[in-house]
Amino acid sequence: MKKIFASQVKVGMELPCDIYNKDGVLLWVAGSIVKNGGQAQKLAEDGFRTELQEWVPVKRSIKAANGSKTELPKRTYIYNTVVEAILEILLPVNYIMDVFKTDTFFKEKRNLTPQINAVVDVVIDICKNHEEEAIGAMHMFREGKFIILNAIYNCIMTVVICKSINVKEKYQRTLASAALTSNAGMVKLIDSLCTQKIPMSAEQKLEYRGHPENSVMLLTRAGVRDSVWLDTVYMHHELLNGSGFPRGLKDAAIPVGARILGIADAYVNLILPKQIMQQAISPPQALTKLFKKNLNVFDKKIMSKGINQLGAIPPGTFVSLKEGGIGVVINNGGESKKPVITKVGDNITRYYSEFTLTARFTVESVIPPPVQIPKKLFKLWRLFNTKPKTE
Repeated sequence: MKKIFASQVKVGMELPCDIYNKDGVLLWVAGSIVKNGGQAQKLAEDGFRTELQEWVPVKRSIKAANGSKTELPKRTYIYNTVVEAILEILLPVNYIMDVFKTDTFFKEKRNLTPQINAVVDVVIDICKNHEEEAIGAMHMFREGKFIILNAIYNCIMTVVICKSINVKEKYQRTLASAALTSNAGMVKLIDSLCTQKIPMSAEQKLEYRGHPENSVMLLTRAGVRDSVWLDTVYMHHELLNGSGFPRGLKDAAIPVGARILGIADAYVNLILPKQIMQQAISPPQALTKLFKKNLNVFDKKIMSKGINQLGAIPPGTFVSLKEGGIGVVINNGGESKKPVITKVGDNITRYYSEFTLTARFTVESVIPPPVQIPKKLFKLWRLFNTKPKTE
């Protein structure tokens, strides 16, 4: 976040980007008008802007702004890597989750929809313009609290699946919002599960099964009125064979949005386990487990399309190469079924200073990622065109 200075703010100006406070609370959205000196002073005292948005002021009169019915300008974002974008939304997502776990929030209302919309805008942007890199970041980046990363990756995976079945962008945004907030009703529970070394207790299991209803209640108090959003959150744990919860719905009774989010949530929980006694599994293993063990509970067509979008060996997977050395998958390979890989080193602890080989290498085996992934590996998608240089 970058501080807003008094010299940047003028009465009557249109704010060129979203403005937050130091805690990640969205104060003003892009396009809002600074109407008086008090607002200008507050901006200078408390205002921060995300580094994803430029400060390029556009002046217009207050009178014209008040009489206008034009929509707020579309947000545009600048970032060198998808991980940079994710780092910028960690703070606002943390704020959203902190609000949900505050006991007093059950008694008082606080509108979070602008905050949620601002985060979803970023996720939609990275998935639209850098989908392979977004998938890779989801598999590689682990710096942050589970509840925050889980929300963001649920959001990314939901958009990826939506794109695979050609869901319209407006509907994508609604489902992405549902994905980001689907665990609103059990933030405290997840925080506990992240540290405990024993399985869930009977009380915790009861709380887990009740979180769809609690999430809908919290979202309603947070200003959400979109029935598709709320229904998706409420029903995303329903399963086609009727074994899900909270209502045990079957087949056609479960809307498409809930089916999509259910698959996204299941996959993210495989690659990003919430309990320290659990182990994350590789992306190819997660896909195999997701598909083979859930054919009778998840929508097969949607799941197949989503898996095809990721590829047999998804972006962000570390692999050992038959040609020698190790690499990172940066493109799923498309119709060729042979992924595009950047060779990054001789072994998992020794990386090259420069990455000059990107090709359709032959994979010998999938290997676990290093505990600490060097930051330069997140730049692989920008260093090379993902089309192979050699066959």
